[in-house]
Amino acid sequence: MILLVDIASLALAASAGYVAFVLWKKTKDEKVGEARALVHAGEGRTRFMAMCGVLTSTLFGFAIAVDALGSIVGPPC
Repeated sequence: MILLVDIASLALAASAGYVAFVLWKKTKDEKVGEARALVHAGEGRTRFMAMCGVLTSTLFGFAIAVDALGSIVGPPC
């Protein structure tokens, strides 16, 4: 049962990572410039948030995979 939950969680993290990656690719044409000017204009924030989504889902995917490995290798309590 624990392994099924781990697999479902890993699939959810992978799908969230895919969505974040697609959004990151869509925002590649945002303006590039000095940080001070971009903060006032609000440019670059969506690209930053999409990259954070990619990195976060990768981190959670790795943690879920390590947890699943522990469920497979270790003896059940």
